[in-house]
Amino acid sequence: MKLENGHKLQDNLKVFVELFEELAIIGDAMEEEEERVIILLSSLPDRFSTLVTALEAHEKIPAWEVVTERLLNEKRRQRGGPGTSDSSEKLLVAFCTKEINLVYCPSNDMLADMFTKGLSAEKFSRLRRKLGVVFFEKHIHCEKEC
Repeated sequence: MKLENGHKLQDNLKVFVELFEELAIIGDAMEEEEERVIILLSSLPDRFSTLVTALEAHEKIPAWEVVTERLLNEKRRQRGGPGTSDSSEKLLVAFCTKEINLVYCPSNDMLADMFTKGLSAEKFSRLRRKLGVVFFEKHIHCEKEC
């Protein structure tokens, strides 16, 4: 699985993370982080050869997080972009380093919809119950009930 010219580095990193997770699910996990890093580095095109050489020169193979961050910085440098990463790259680094976990949420279960959209009474009630908000009927206090 090689990163071809014209393909996005972020997409390649995401594919690797998903592949490693799928291997773990079927019981063939690459538990050694070094193996993951070596496979990632070997998948890079020649334009990353200077960075790969620098990373390989370390006595110990760098951590996955370090490698992904350096790759994104190198890509940005090659593009001539600013030194700070944009939000999509920050999200990708957070995803690759497992700082965040992305979970699919079907559009019918989007709780924020009840605050941002006009909904049918049925859908509003269903989302309200998911939030744990309970509806109480109005009760007028009478002295004779005390």
